[in-house]
This record gives sequence, C-alpha cells and structure tokens, in this order.
Amino acid sequence: MGCYSLRIGGYEATHISPRGHTPPTWETLADGGCGSASFTLNMPPGSYHHALRSGALVEILLAGKPMFVGTLTEPDRTTWECHAQGLAFQKKLALDGSGAATRDLSTAIAEAAARGWPVGNPDGIAGTVAGDSGDPQTLGDLFDQYAEQTGKRWGVDARQILFLTADPTAPMWITTPGAVAFGATNEGMAKAIAARFLEGGVLDTVFRGDPTGDEEPVDLTKRGNITTAQATSIADQILATRKAGSGWVNGVTLTRDQINTVGGSRAPLADIRGGQMLRVYGLPQLAANSGRMYLDVVIGKTRYTADEDTIYLEPVNKAPRTAREVWAAG
Repeated sequence: MGCYSLRIGGYEATHISPRGHTPPTWETLADGGCGSASFTLNMPPGSYHHALRSGALVEILLAGKPMFVGTLTEPDRTTWECHAQGLAFQKKLALDGSGAATRDLSTAIAEAAARGWPVGNPDGIAGTVAGDSGDPQTLGDLFDQYAEQTGKRWGVDARQILFLTADPTAPMWITTPGAVAFGATNEGMAKAIAARFLEGGVLDTVFRGDPTGDEEPVDLTKRGNITTAQATSIADQILATRKAGSGWVNGVTLTRDQINTVGGSRAPLADIRGGQMLRVYGLPQLAANSGRMYLDVVIGKTRYTADEDTIYLEPVNKAPRTAREVWAAG
C-alpha cells in the first residue's frame, strides 16, 4: 500500500493483522481538523488483540508524515470494519484544577491534557470565552464559542496539535478549467442574524447585517450573561465567517490531473486539507460577480483513500443535502 502505514494503539496494523487491511480512508475538516477515518482489518471474526479497543489512538502516516490521528470508536469484531474520530471531537469537559467549570481556554486545555487528552498546545492558544455560565460544558463547545467571538476556526491536526486560525487569503491549490462545478445556493446564507442573549438575566436580541435580507436566529444564551457590546461583536464575527458569501449545493471529486499547486505541478492529494484555499477556474456565472476569471473558496472538507487517484472536496458553507446532513444542521 505505497508508503502508507496505519497504527492502532501504538502498534503497526500489519502486526495486529498479518494478513493486512484495506487502504484507510480519512477526512479533514476546516472546523475540527481531523474528521473521521475508516478501514477494515483482514482478521477472522472474534479475533483478539488488546490494542483493538474503543479509545485506542489511530494514526495514518505517509512516509512517516502524519495524515490523520483520532481514536477508535467502532471496532466491529465480526467484520473488523473499524472507525475512528478526530481528537477535536473527544468529549472532554472544560474544567479547572478544582473540577469547576471554566471559561479560560488555557486552563481547560491544560486540565484536559492532565486527564489524558493527547493533544499539544505549542502555540499557546489562550483566551477567555465571553459569558458567565458556570454549567459544565465540553472543551469542544468552549472552543466553538471562542471561535465564534474571534472569527476563526479551530481543531486538532494530524500531529495532535491544536490550531486556531483565520481563513487563508491566498490559494494553495488551483483547479484546471472546467474541473469543478459547484452549484450556488442562498440556503442557509442569511444576510442578517438575530442574536439572542442574556444581559443581567434579561433576554435581549441584537440584529446585525443587511436589514432587508433574510434573518437567521443565533442563540447566545448558553454563554450566560454577556454585554450588548459582546453580543454585537460575536454576531458580527458569525456573519463574517459563517453566514457571509456563497452557499454551495455540492462537493466534487477531482483527479490528480485536475488540481495543481500554485506553481503548476500536480498536487499531492494526501496533502490537501480542510481549511486550505482552492482557486477554481471555469465558473463564469459565479466569478463574474467578482470581476475575476476565478473563484477562491475555502475547503470545508476532504475525503481521501490511501493511494487513490481521486479526492473528494467540499467548500465551506455547503448546504445540507443528505438526510444525515439535514439532521446535523437541525
């Protein structure tokens, strides 16, 4: 299987299953970093290895370079189909050293690491999440709130490192003309939002955006009490990162010949990740609105199978279309 390797609980998968396994498939996300992964071990039903347990660390590497990291969630002991989920989606509570709920990111990160969350924070991500809610919540929920108020995206990358970043402003990848056919939609792209929040225990609403456009409700009450100024700032950031721009109907599957680096060489498909910017040529009906011959989009999701010659991409702001997506959006 090329130069790829798969590790489970610190063991090479070929040591656990000498008869091998299917090429792993994994997702990367702009919001979250590593998404999900799946593979099937070639083992008899009912086999046993102590590494094959829920919560075991799953690593996918290319020539030693990390591509995905997560924890094993569903080892099916009859078919040995296995699924893993990225570390950003582990349910770790945001607590301080005494076990009380905290809204301080650095404290919550450090305490989660002390309780076994295998994630590093070398960039020293820190900050206080607006609000006074003392109710226990997950670290993921706390990060979501902080990303809202700062207009950034967060997650855990394949090196097990936290990131908190703004969207890129320059493309990393370029498609060949006509390779991509994204369909645009206004669904879920409200031009104004009505942010409901608590100030001094009293429910209030702040409206931001184009007053002539559709309004989308945003619930900020889970933060507890915040000020009108804080609610306004958070609402502006949500508009900028989640509600502004185009919505998209579909993702696309691209071959190695349809996507290049900015220098013009073939893109290594495994290096294409959610959160990077893609320059798309051949969408004149959309690019015309900007006066350019191309359109720059941030990749919201990728799905790739080791050694495949194609990769699946979705832009951010893709409208829900499958039943699972609609349920998640609801």
